[in-house]
Amino acid sequence: LRYTTSDRNVESLKIATKTGFSRVFELGVFWATGVKMLPPMRVQYTIEEVKPASLYDLLKNNPDIVPDGVLVYDWKALEFSLESLEEIGKDHRFYVGLKDEKVDSLSFSHPRPDTKDQPWWSFTVYAHNSDGVLGQILHSVRTALESGLNSAMVTFEKRFEEVVVKLEFGADEQDISHLVMLEKKM
Repeated sequence: LRYTTSDRNVESLKIATKTGFSRVFELGVFWATGVKMLPPMRVQYTIEEVKPASLYDLLKNNPDIVPDGVLVYDWKALEFSLESLEEIGKDHRFYVGLKDEKVDSLSFSHPRPDTKDQPWWSFTVYAHNSDGVLGQILHSVRTALESGLNSAMVTFEKRFEEVVVKLEFGADEQDISHLVMLEKKM
């Protein structure tokens, strides 16, 4: 069984621990509302859209880009598989950055109309290095702004937190928290 929650949700973490769940990993979650601009940086990075089956084929030979083999999106966690990619692909679009014909970065994103005040552009990024993370974030926020959305939320590997928190979007509000994934073996 897998369970995700915020690191700020102390009661939820207590219940998970009491019922036998163990922490597997933590991801960063950065959000910004009222985004007015892209950060003034130049990342030379080519990103292309791919379909779930193509992404699966690319990742079969390069699975280490997805830590612990678990895909996290919208606070949900799925085992890496073609079926999971197809499930996510029902309402998300996949983007890859390739380097030497291998996946160097990956993101999947979609507009989240289910929020109270305004829709958000929600996306997850996996990458081998900070250029990949920055390239995918800039691509996704640009896509959000072009879609008329000025609020975005990105989930990313915690090791890139220092790079992500330095991004400036001229936003009305921005913050960072952490998503904790816990697991219980049955």
